[in-house]
Amino acid sequence: MRSTYLAIAAGILCGVGCSSRSASDGDGGTDSAVTTADGATRADGQPRDGQSADGSSADAALGCGNGALDPGEACDEGAFNSLLPDAPCRPDCKKRRCGDGVKDSDEQCDSKGTHCDQSSCLISSNGGIMARPARLNFGVAGQGCADEVQSIQVTNLGGSDLEINVDTTGCPADFVAAPNTLKVPAASFVELTVTLKPTSIGLKACTLRLLNVAGGGLELPIFAAVGDKVKGEDTFVQRATGKVDVLLVSDANGSMIDEIPFVLDAIPVFAKEAAATGLDFHLGVISLTPATTPPPIFGALLGAPPYLDAKATDLKTEVEKRIKLGPLGGQEWGFDAIAASLEPALTGTISNSCGPDCTRCVDGACRGANWGFWRPDASIEILVFTDEDDQSKLTADQLLGKLRSQINPLLGQSVRVHGLLPNVAPGGVCKGGELETKRWNDLVGKSGGKNRDLCTKNYAAAFAEIGKTVFGLKRQFFLSRPVLDEKSLAITVDGKTVSGHLYDKASNSVLLSSPPSDGSTVLVGYDTACP
Repeated sequence: MRSTYLAIAAGILCGVGCSSRSASDGDGGTDSAVTTADGATRADGQPRDGQSADGSSADAALGCGNGALDPGEACDEGAFNSLLPDAPCRPDCKKRRCGDGVKDSDEQCDSKGTHCDQSSCLISSNGGIMARPARLNFGVAGQGCADEVQSIQVTNLGGSDLEINVDTTGCPADFVAAPNTLKVPAASFVELTVTLKPTSIGLKACTLRLLNVAGGGLELPIFAAVGDKVKGEDTFVQRATGKVDVLLVSDANGSMIDEIPFVLDAIPVFAKEAAATGLDFHLGVISLTPATTPPPIFGALLGAPPYLDAKATDLKTEVEKRIKLGPLGGQEWGFDAIAASLEPALTGTISNSCGPDCTRCVDGACRGANWGFWRPDASIEILVFTDEDDQSKLTADQLLGKLRSQINPLLGQSVRVHGLLPNVAPGGVCKGGELETKRWNDLVGKSGGKNRDLCTKNYAAAFAEIGKTVFGLKRQFFLSRPVLDEKSLAITVDGKTVSGHLYDKASNSVLLSSPPSDGSTVLVGYDTACP
């Protein structure tokens, strides 16, 4: 097997017209139907009897450099043996040739041995062909994962138009090249794409040939390895301070009249956790019920200013004002309201000037109602309190997809939804006709958030716990790829292996037994199905 791979490597790493050096003799051998620079081939492309492609015999030349043509030498010019371009004889007493590492006047490139890293050394009869890159390496891919595409720039270095056939004979079905024929104008280039379709497991290697219909061409090696599992690795740096945007989703319908005072009483507990960490936070409130008449706009932050931060001296009062601005009845479309809050119509700049119809003018421009609230470098934490299930068109997966598209988990950002939701299971506290909130429970669970009982009527403990989760040091880390096998998880903190962690499949996150200290580096390795 080793000699087979060496032979393949020798053949594919140098283009048509280059001598392939075998693993056994390190010299000799030639590609068929190609004429070498010194003309030492027959009409069928094979070396003359007793000679290799460079004109030397199979025996080593013992007297090379003495100026006499000894047995085993193709040439010997003595002191004039040289590595200069177009020198007739090289210091090894072999004639100048493709693959000797010297770029002669009739070559486009020449890198010694198997290192033809720009293109092959062939100048075709219609002008030169150059391909960049000169090889494609798709690396490691997982079976059944998405197709991977790479491009090759094929350049016509000559003065005449070229037609080039793309030949993938012998390549596995995993490699697909397109188009099959290239028409390259003089002194111009076209793009050739090669697609890896990782359908079968194994090492993949073949030669793609660019054949000029007028004669000559190039060969490019293609490599890939397709496996049933791929290693994923995510690195996180623990930060005691950072940024978080907190969205309260309020249900101000009549059925919540008893619970809202308890929610407001717990807001100072929530704010205390934020103050303890010094986190840079934004806090906004939206209603999960669309207004029957404008304003407010569905998904728009309630109140003025539209969001609060650490400068607010009385969060309880400010939140209460905003909750009271929400509609008192109607359909409960919380998923849709959260998604709407992210839309450019609310987060972007409406106009570069403030006209008479502008409802929010900032720095001389008309801004959306939520402009400035969502920050690209902040985590997203959502807290919903309601006694009824969501009735939106969006599903939990669709909403989470929208939210997660706003953040980068490898930068330590996360998205979580926390809930104060009724526990209507047998033995639960709720007894006032509250409804089961399956959709909200699903969203909270899939995001990795906290779910606490709305019916306790004392939310201080729940808000303190959620506040520590939102504002404190993290012990939950969200991975960038799905985990194929939970047993493959390997976690280190500052290089030391940790155990006792939990993996939450729904949110694709790992939960450590305790939060790492500020400044710690957390490395999570795992097997993943696809990159």
